[in-house]
Amino acid sequence: MRIGKKDITAFIVLFLATIVCVRYFYKNMSDEQFVATVDPYSLVVPTPTAIFAINRPPVFAKMILPMKNIRKAFSDHTPAIFPSLIRQNPGLSSFLIAYYPQGDVLYAPMDSHTAERIFMQLDASFSFPAQQREETSVPVRYYPDVDKRFLGCYYHEGIFIASYNRRLLVETVERQQTHPAHIIPELTDPIHKKGKSAAMNLFIQSTPLDLHVQMNDSTEWRMKNQWLAMDLFYNEGSLCCFNEQPYEEALENFYSNLCDTITFRINRLFPQIKTTAQVSHDEAVAYFTICGN
Repeated sequence: MRIGKKDITAFIVLFLATIVCVRYFYKNMSDEQFVATVDPYSLVVPTPTAIFAINRPPVFAKMILPMKNIRKAFSDHTPAIFPSLIRQNPGLSSFLIAYYPQGDVLYAPMDSHTAERIFMQLDASFSFPAQQREETSVPVRYYPDVDKRFLGCYYHEGIFIASYNRRLLVETVERQQTHPAHIIPELTDPIHKKGKSAAMNLFIQSTPLDLHVQMNDSTEWRMKNQWLAMDLFYNEGSLCCFNEQPYEEALENFYSNLCDTITFRINRLFPQIKTTAQVSHDEAVAYFTICGN
């Protein structure tokens, strides 16, 4: 039986196609493994003032952004490009935003194909093309924006990172190259307790809130050096946050006063939001619920 040239050519084409398919399969599998194992919390560099976790992007995009006052409060403290990316990509598993005095950082786990689509969205969002440079061997794109600002962003090992602060971006790259990267120690406990059961979580340092309650004429209780972990959820036209604290029966009046203090601080930070608050308890835990719209 003779093998003709056409048979040989067909075999070579089929062989090369098989190699391409296998490489494509393993590359995609590698991307999915990165997305499955990467933990955005471990890439947060010290020390943020707050962390906003969006565990269900469709809830944020369809219910939170349309609420005028809530959207205004969010946009006043977040670069406009961040909610734009979240709105355009509701199919992603999660987003994380870390807030620092010097700037904010967006984290989003994804595969490489999604990252390519994100970069195309950014190309269309900015008037001038991105400038590329390497930061500790990782290619980073810098998009020129107004007021001589640059949005820096990169994709590396299953996660997309963006920030207007170059120093924060470089520190994140360096942290990502440290294996394994660990969650900031003071955040480990509240993050593990909250998990991803809620649509959104907010972790905020208590010190800037200046939470204190006058116990009597000579005693004052003050919350210091503690992270507050809150569930955020949508309820009957309002955005609500939920927090729990240990309950002691001897301090029953204290918890309502603390709830009033928290509400006052929120109203001062976000004057455009109309808030309502309530506190309840069982034998061991006091529950704080504050809603606004």
